[in-house]
Amino acid sequence: MTHNQLLNNLSLEQYSLPPDPRTWGSDLSLNLIEPDDELHNPRGRMNAIERDGHAFTSRGVVNFGCLLILCVGLIALLSVIPQLLAP
Repeated sequence: MTHNQLLNNLSLEQYSLPPDPRTWGSDLSLNLIEPDDELHNPRGRMNAIERDGHAFTSRGVVNFGCLLILCVGLIALLSVIPQLLAP
């Protein structure tokens, strides 16, 4: 089977949706409450600053530490090692 025959046999229309969301078959009303709405609602949960009262969290410190280690490693790789290997 050639490439063109394979493309003709595929039903690409089943994977495309019309531009009008009302024809998709989903309930698009604003009053519909879905089970995962709390995950997508930024006002539903307090953020860490409001809850704890400070901006530095343990996750932020760990992320910064990882970035610091990566930067030091990159500087060592690009500057220190070539100087050590130079004759």
